[in-house]
Amino acid sequence: MLSLGCLMTFRTRVLSAAIALGVGGLSAEGASADTFAVFNPTDAGVNVALSGLTLSASTPVVFDYTTAGLAPLGDLAAQWTLTATETGAVAFGPIALGSFDGSFALTYSGPTVSAGGYTVHTGDDLLSGTFLGAVFAGYGTTATVTDSVSAGGLVSFNNNPLLAFDPTADQGLGLALSSLAPSTTVSSGRLNDFSASASGSFSANTVSPPPVTVPEPRAWSLLLAGFAGVGGALRVRRRADGARSHRRLLLPVTAALAACLTVLSAGGAKAATIATFRPSGNTSNIALSGLNLTASAPVVFAYKVPGAAALGNLKATWSLNATETGAIAFGPIDLASFDGSFGFTYSGPTKTVGAYKVQNGADLLSGSFLGGVFQGYGSSGGLSDSILAGGLVSFNNNSLLTFSGIGDEGLAVTLGSLSPKSIVVGGELTAFTAVGSGNFATGVAPMVTPNTSRIGSAFAPTTSAVPEPATWVLMLMGLGGLGAASRVARRSAASPRGLA
Repeated sequence: MLSLGCLMTFRTRVLSAAIALGVGGLSAEGASADTFAVFNPTDAGVNVALSGLTLSASTPVVFDYTTAGLAPLGDLAAQWTLTATETGAVAFGPIALGSFDGSFALTYSGPTVSAGGYTVHTGDDLLSGTFLGAVFAGYGTTATVTDSVSAGGLVSFNNNPLLAFDPTADQGLGLALSSLAPSTTVSSGRLNDFSASASGSFSANTVSPPPVTVPEPRAWSLLLAGFAGVGGALRVRRRADGARSHRRLLLPVTAALAACLTVLSAGGAKAATIATFRPSGNTSNIALSGLNLTASAPVVFAYKVPGAAALGNLKATWSLNATETGAIAFGPIDLASFDGSFGFTYSGPTKTVGAYKVQNGADLLSGSFLGGVFQGYGSSGGLSDSILAGGLVSFNNNSLLTFSGIGDEGLAVTLGSLSPKSIVVGGELTAFTAVGSGNFATGVAPMVTPNTSRIGSAFAPTTSAVPEPATWVLMLMGLGGLGAASRVARRSAASPRGLA
């Protein structure tokens, strides 16, 4: 029988050794990667699904280059395809971790367009590549999928007529998944089937047109060494009659989750994406300093709900202020929790489309969250929260949106270009800067009010969207272990890595 402690010790040692080997072979690993491209769904519908061990997507999206030179091409209609195979999964309370190997492509589907001296034609490869050892971190109805060469993963972007990549440098990808239906769980060592709405970001050290020689094959030895521990531990876990010690640790969390789901009468409703945001460039727009995660930067915001979606891309200022409440490391994977608030404030001239309008200073979307889960993996990461996982997400009413206050609410933010890469020291994440983009979803369709005169941040909500108190119970119990481990780590003079 393999206890949870033995499982984590085994995996941590093998992965740590693999990372040490991998870093030695990556000469540019320490350099800061730049987020050079992002994509967002075209509507509120699902665009990616897991069935059996296969994660797949074939759907229209909006693709944007954020790197200088290519950014003037603007919003590009594209077809996103993805095929990936799950290689294993394990649950830690309400948090589900898994790994995936696969490939993706974003293919231009619009008419010929030229800008900034660059041209794309129908059928052109906007971005494609392969990945091995990507980490899935699911939390209720939200999740992130991240991969980074600097963490021991294996990401390889293909050269195309617009992009050329340095094969010796860091490359990373991040997917923000919201509206997971059903909420993420692990059974018999694998993730249960789900559908979701995904957006994504991509980063690399060097992106420079025109194309150069195709990169040499990656170091397969890094892959085999870096993830042998995960695969081996998961196979042992599947063969075991049952990890009784693991189940004992999960019983309080499972009981709290059941109580929470009973109280949330609309919790089973299928969530839908209501809004997305992306960076307006490839410069950092979020930073962690001490225990404070903050953002105050221009972004591009878009509604995905009927009516308001007609407003299209909206210039906005993204503000975020969150406090880290604990962190712990599992090999190269860092987990932490955050409480905070966020807001998107319109920063353009008055815009009217049909029956809907926004004015400068309008609150496009704002809210608060407790128990948000951060997952860091080298130079990639994510932040997710979901009521169905025991978090506490509350969106505020504003001039266009009114929320019912029942059902699931969730957020998923992908963080690319983490510099320096994610690490835990003394039970806390070390400081970093990053480029953030993300999705927001709710299980009950919000009311969209056209042409209201109550425009701007001064609009007062008419109803409360605070979830029932039972969710606090789950948060306290589900994240209690994380907080306790962090406090022990702070008092200890042991290794700086959380569970080394």
